[in-house]
Amino acid sequence: MFTAFVKRSVLAGVCAVSLLCPATAVLAQDDEGAMFDRVTLADGRVFTGNIVEETDDSITMEIVQFGMRTKQTWKRSLVLEVLHDAVPDPDAGKKEEAKPEEIKGAAGKVLYDPNDTRHSVYKIPIHGPVGLDSHTRIIRMIWNEAMEARAKTIILEFECWQALGQADIEEYRNFFEELKREARSKEVKVVVWVKQASGVALAYALMFPDVYFQPDGEMGGGWVINEQLRQMFSDPSVRAKMISAWVGICRGMAEEGGHDALLCEAMIRPEMVLSMRYEGDHPVFQADTSGEVVLDANAGEEPENTLELTAKEANEYGISRGTYRTIDDLMFALGYREYRYVEGNAEDFAKKWADGWKDALKEYGYIRADMELIDTYNEPIERRIAKRISKLREIQALMKKWPPLELFIDPLQIHYEIDTLKKELRNINNQDRPGGGGGGTGGGGRPGN
Repeated sequence: MFTAFVKRSVLAGVCAVSLLCPATAVLAQDDEGAMFDRVTLADGRVFTGNIVEETDDSITMEIVQFGMRTKQTWKRSLVLEVLHDAVPDPDAGKKEEAKPEEIKGAAGKVLYDPNDTRHSVYKIPIHGPVGLDSHTRIIRMIWNEAMEARAKTIILEFECWQALGQADIEEYRNFFEELKREARSKEVKVVVWVKQASGVALAYALMFPDVYFQPDGEMGGGWVINEQLRQMFSDPSVRAKMISAWVGICRGMAEEGGHDALLCEAMIRPEMVLSMRYEGDHPVFQADTSGEVVLDANAGEEPENTLELTAKEANEYGISRGTYRTIDDLMFALGYREYRYVEGNAEDFAKKWADGWKDALKEYGYIRADMELIDTYNEPIERRIAKRISKLREIQALMKKWPPLELFIDPLQIHYEIDTLKKELRNINNQDRPGGGGGGTGGGGRPGN
């Protein structure tokens, strides 16, 4: 048997091993973590490590033995087999899994702490007039920070209102639908917490199924839609069609959130008659007074009042899932005794935005005042026209940075003014050219004209 091993070792060019080596294979890792060499001795023992030297008579391997790195040298005559790069490093090619790192936002505030495993909560303030203080651009900016903070619950705090003309209703409906889709894709729960939702804003709040109220919360004021459409359209039939169209849009938003469309309509149409009955604990509404409870019994062709809901009524009528004074109370109701409230930059962002567009509106006034002074300058008219165009370009840049300005400044009017001035400038330049028709008194390029 031993003779057979010797013959095999001669054919393979094998070597001997020290008597101090253990009788089991010892694993040694390459410094570079690539592959391992393997030596099989004639007596059956196998060693894995890195061969560091080979001669005609011996072979030296670096191995790890008893936790220590050491070298062993064997004569080739007592080795059965030598294999280079025979054993792959089990960790070779594996990328170390990236460990989540702490994420900080503006002003160094910690948005995400990988060591804090509590349920994370982020509150987005939707305050002030929609389309101005609460514009899609600033809401999206704050929403993105909530996503960066890996919030699992986002609270939309409604304390806002909207009249027709303050913002494009369908644009905001699509915007909130986009947020809902994104939340679903990332398994984020979104709840609405109402302090005030007036005018068209009530329909945005109703787009979400999980609506809660603050103790002094209120929802209503939809009469503004009806009133503004009355002022815009004097023809009764046209006005009725327009009111029906806008009511239909708002009803659709309420239905999307799982709320009763009749209840939404009663907060918009002053002439709406609404009553309610219960089927078990579930309220059912009907557009007449035959229910158990009459909510709104307005009569007449153009009554002034629409349905207004307090926190208590919103709860009774099935819109609200509860009334809570603090976020602690709200989160406890949602099933979280412990949670992490993300101290992000939402309030700072919202305030800077509200102040920013108002300052930009003032800046617009200053630019217009400067434009009036330009005509008093004692310089060629083409220079004055060029300066007026430059000022109008400043207004365009201001409007691009602060979209709420479009509610006060018509962008098409600015474009028309620029186009008119450019044509005027071209006419002056053509007159100043030889044969251009100039030559009248007070040439266009002279000072003071």
